[in-house]
Amino acid sequence: MWDELDPKQWEMQEAKIPLRRGQTVEDIGEAVAILASERARSITGASLPVTGGLSMW
Repeated sequence: MWDELDPKQWEMQEAKIPLRRGQTVEDIGEAVAILASERARSITGASLPVTGGLSMW
């Protein structure tokens, strides 16, 4: 989805994100790895938004 934005639009979108950068495939992968690991054994029924602080509804 983001690949279709022109660079100016992308900069405007990034400016709205508290971390000031878009999230990458690696960012999502890290969250998935944690949730799939033993470290997340007590996490149930939760959502984990990987948005850099920007919530989208």
